Parts: sequence; structure tokens; C-alpha cells
Amino acid sequence: MNWLKQLFFPSFCVGCLRPGPYLCAACLKKKRTYQQQRCLYCQRPSPLGLTHLFCQRTTRVDAALSLYYYQWPLTNLIKEIKFRHRTKALYFLLDSIPPEHWEQVEKLIGLLFRPTISYVPLSFYELRNRGFNQAEIIAQYLAQRLRAPLSTLLIKRKKTKKQSMIQIKQRKQNINKAFLFKQTALKNYKSILLIDDVITSGATINEAARAIKTKKQLRVFVFSLFRAN
Repeated sequence: MNWLKQLFFPSFCVGCLRPGPYLCAACLKKKRTYQQQRCLYCQRPSPLGLTHLFCQRTTRVDAALSLYYYQWPLTNLIKEIKFRHRTKALYFLLDSIPPEHWEQVEKLIGLLFRPTISYVPLSFYELRNRGFNQAEIIAQYLAQRLRAPLSTLLIKRKKTKKQSMIQIKQRKQNINKAFLFKQTALKNYKSILLIDDVITSGATINEAARAIKTKKQLRVFVFSLFRAN
């Protein structure tokens, strides 16, 4: 059946449109590794994306680590995943991440005490329209790989405009008070590794961290596959 499906519905590389996997070997090599991790707030270099002492605030994230720059051809792949509902493309990307990149995540996990993995949720309407949450899929994949517990700690209680469709100055207000923290789901965990697919302005993960930290003093580290700057 696979050959029949491939005959009538062939797959193409989203980078160069050649027949084959979602990203061919040549386009995979073009993805830029986010080698110099930076503090989310001052944008200065920081090991593992740890928030500098002088940037720390009570409700801010404690670290934000990303693997790749959010640039072509990965932007094309994310659009394929989100807007054409190609979840297999996301698993393809996750499986293609080399071991040395996962080592950074493992080092970040090593700084946490009894961490649980969670993710930035979608609203009921967003989830119904898309059918899946890419951040949740990444979190499930990571929890299995790291053998860490996975828990849904946040609820997105209102529908917001797409952050990518509005100006950066408006994003903080757009996402303001969008998340509700489920304290009953936390159990005895002391820290959280919060998963999102893309960090652009940082407004979404900041609001997610604020929702958690205003209810319970926990260390919140963030992991994303991509970062815009």
C-alpha cells in the first residue's frame, strides 16, 4: 500500500521540492544550529540559555535553550506541519536530530531537580481546528527519550491571535493572562521543562512561566526546536 500511496500522493522536500523525504539530505545540511545560546532577556551569550542573574525576575523563565535558527528551510517545514497537518514531518525532524544536539538538552535536564516535562497548550478552538499540538508531540517525544514524567500543567483559556501575524509590541498584550496553571497536576515535582516549537519574541513562554510561577515557586526551563534570533 505504501508504494501505491507514494505513486498517487508523492512526497517532496519542502526546501527544494525534489521527490523524497520532507527534507532531503542536502536541505537538512542547510539548517543552522543555534550554537551560541543566549539569555532570553538581554540576548547576551549564556551557557545552555540560562537567564543571567541580573535578568532574573520572580516570574521569568530560568533558561531557554533552542536547537536551530528559525530560518529556511525549517520555516517551510513548520508551515507544512501546522497548516497542512503533516505530523509525520515533525517526527521526521525529531528523528533527524543528531545525538550531540540532544546532549545539550540532557545537560539542561541535569541542572533540574526532579523535573517534569510539560508544554505550551493550544486553546480548545485552536486544537479543534488543527487537530494536534506540535508542542505536545515534541514534549511526548522528549519525555520518552529522557525517561522523564510528562504532565499537562497549563490550560489556554482564551483564543488569541496568531503571534506571527501581529507586531512584536502587541504580542505581550495578545497573550496576557491566556494560561491557567493546573496545580493539581504537579504532584511533587520541583521543576519544569516547558516545551514549545518556536521562540520568536518570547512573549508566549514568558506568559506561560508567569502563570506557573505566580501560583507556585518552581524553576521553569524552556526548550524549543527553533529560535528566531
